[in-house]
Amino acid sequence: FEPSSVRLESGKLVRITFVNEGKNVHEPEIKDLTPEKKVAAGQKVSFDVTPKSGTLKLYCEIHESQKMEGTVTVSG
Repeated sequence: FEPSSVRLESGKLVRITFVNEGKNVHEPEIKDLTPEKKVAAGQKVSFDVTPKSGTLKLYCEIHESQKMEGTVTVSG
């Protein structure tokens, strides 16, 4: 993921967009914030969310065993 670490403000609406710039299908998710959604190569998907405080796991469901992960820190 790029960036692999993201900071958001609690209680504020934000649009999260996952863009797949690779050649393989990915299934990104921010645990307890966005649903899993398969994203084909060259495609993107967006979610409008209002996060609550905490540290959330960002990962690809398909490639989690390959350590395709990061963190989303929500504060405020």
